Amino acid sequence: MFRASVVATPGLFEKPVSQFTAAVKLAKDGFATRVGYNDKRVSKRVPIEKAETETIAEQSGIFSLKFTNSRKTLEFSVFNNRNEKNYKLEAQAAEKFELPIEIAAVAGRGKMALYIDGKKVAEREIPEFVLQSDSPFVLAAKDKEKYKVFDGALVRWRVADSALDSDFFEKGNAICDIDFSKFAEIPSDKTYFAVGGDFGDRPTDYAGCCDGLVTPDLRPSPEMTSVKKTHQNIHAKLLGFSEGVARIEIFNENFFVDLSKFKADWTLTRNGEEIASGSLPIAPTPPQGKSQAVANLSGVDFKKSGEYALRLSFKLAEDAYGFERGEETAWEQFELGGKFVPERDGKPLNVGTRGEAASRHEEPPQFSDDGKTITVSSENFSVKFDKATGWLFDYTRKNTGWLSVFGLGEDVRLIKSPMKMNFWRPRTNNDRGAKLKLGEKLARWRVATDRSKLTHFSANEVLDGVQIIANYFNFECQLSAQIEYFVHPDGTIDVYAHFTLGQTKIPTEVFRAGLQFAVNNNFDTREWYGLGPSETYVDTVRSAWLGKFKRGVDEMFFKFVDPQETSNVCGVRWANLSGGGLPKLKFTALQNHNFEFGVYPYLPEDIEQARSTAQLPERNFKIVNISAKNRGLGGVTSWRTTPVDSARLLSGQTYEMLFSISAE
Repeated sequence: MFRASVVATPGLFEKPVSQFTAAVKLAKDGFATRVGYNDKRVSKRVPIEKAETETIAEQSGIFSLKFTNSRKTLEFSVFNNRNEKNYKLEAQAAEKFELPIEIAAVAGRGKMALYIDGKKVAEREIPEFVLQSDSPFVLAAKDKEKYKVFDGALVRWRVADSALDSDFFEKGNAICDIDFSKFAEIPSDKTYFAVGGDFGDRPTDYAGCCDGLVTPDLRPSPEMTSVKKTHQNIHAKLLGFSEGVARIEIFNENFFVDLSKFKADWTLTRNGEEIASGSLPIAPTPPQGKSQAVANLSGVDFKKSGEYALRLSFKLAEDAYGFERGEETAWEQFELGGKFVPERDGKPLNVGTRGEAASRHEEPPQFSDDGKTITVSSENFSVKFDKATGWLFDYTRKNTGWLSVFGLGEDVRLIKSPMKMNFWRPRTNNDRGAKLKLGEKLARWRVATDRSKLTHFSANEVLDGVQIIANYFNFECQLSAQIEYFVHPDGTIDVYAHFTLGQTKIPTEVFRAGLQFAVNNNFDTREWYGLGPSETYVDTVRSAWLGKFKRGVDEMFFKFVDPQETSNVCGVRWANLSGGGLPKLKFTALQNHNFEFGVYPYLPEDIEQARSTAQLPERNFKIVNISAKNRGLGGVTSWRTTPVDSARLLSGQTYEMLFSISAE
């Protein structure tokens, strides 16, 4: 495949290995993957910029094989988790490595070696190591920040779990073997918007021609809600609230239009549920004028516990100014007091501190340790933890229906990958537009999780549940983290995560501080109580209101012309995933630790490697992000500006999360 990247999961080293051989055949040319489109104006060749560094293969934080120095150097590196060092081996070309070429990179039995066309060209000694990671691996990776791609074609890729010295494509037990020469060109009926460079045009600004507020087919982007809110010309301010009466000041920012053709409605919610509504009488406020209005809420019992919010909606009372009657032109929302308290079975959830829940006087779950895995289970559920990594990697709801009596029906695996720390997200156009080379400067945070060392792991039966504690440290990033779990008898898991981004010689920042994991692919609907209804980031929350919202997972993942980060929402009190007849998977904020929540139908690597929506593959899982905070989108004054400091995650800061996971 010519100038095409590959993202594969699970990673090469899902099971631990102490030696391996990675062999690759590369050709100068091959078939283009972008075929089957009848429009002859669209070039089948991916736009290419000469790259100084070209990645041949890479698994995040584990190993990499790449050309550097404009193909004058071949570089192979392996990270040794035992001593937290990255070992590198280089081979130099007389002038430049030319394609076609066969490369073998070998590590194990105390050595690293590089072979070119069957001949050893470099070797060094290294300590013994053990590699284990299920992170996806990428072949011929693109760098969308620099618009660079691998200038060549993949012919074959093979990895064996032994250190070979010959016959690299035949010997050893293959843990991965992909022969791209057998791939066929299959016409596709997928369509996408061709952008700069797709027509063979040079110079080009790539997707800069259609990355505005709407896509070429006039689909509004999530940013449209921010623009609409920022540009609204009717504003309201809460002057006071007492004895069930809200006094409101209204400002008409219009220069030539009064408010005689507008009406206002109010909606009162408790914990996101509407409990009262009505009309708000407003005066025909003159242009640039102010008036006052009163919302009478005296019929509501505010003594009932919960979080109260009053939302005002300004709409046209008749067709006017080019808009239709009833169309919302402005809104405001005010907090009226109270506090969100999570509930279970209609009663307040009794939670202690740091994930330690008060006893519910239920039968304790079963606890087992087979030396590699900690399993906590009952007749309704099972939760599994990997003792080597500390990660929670399986949450299964057991089949307890009437069919189970006959041995029929299946258990349902709800969480199906390790729940890992995460400090990276796909970059946005704004990230790239700022030209800060964030892909290079923050690269160590992309691999921070896989290069973090488990410094402590314990599992104990306490109260009526099981407590799991895992501590991690990453020397390069000066990252220290603790993830604490408490598994209850009913299968609810309280999660306490604490991340400290230590001070380093060179100040740094991260894209995200949170947890990331894969869930059952049948979850196609997301519901949440937090800010919505569209996506929000820490610097766009002004455009959202507090409420209960429900959207499709695919719908919420906005298909930008140039795939990038999307789908996040802020201020989440609870969120759940549902679909396919599965139990709902629910996440609930505890002790006012509201979180941010996002779901990808793809791997983050898929999003970063795809140049168009047509290149996003179908996956058999969804990726969930639960975060203490995400980096803002930036672009406050222009495309090339970074987010304000309050919307960034800087070194020297600590981020905490406290939430529960349950199946309902």
